[in-house]
Amino acid sequence: MIGPWFGIDTVWVRPEWLPRVSFTWFAMVGATVVFLVGILFRTPEHVLKAAERKAAAAEAGDDRPMALREEA
Repeated sequence: MIGPWFGIDTVWVRPEWLPRVSFTWFAMVGATVVFLVGILFRTPEHVLKAAERKAAAAEAGDDRPMALREEA
């Protein structure tokens, strides 16, 4: 349809192994996949601690964006 407008002349074919899903179910399938990945793979502890430090720094009361603040 609009592919040629962007220089895409490829015909897209659904692989046989990929189940046929109605467009309205895409959000449900995507949400399920995201949920399963979240359940199966834990966030490493060092990433959680870094996020806590950044959240505490963000709540420090300075109105400037984090990237513009000086490192302490």
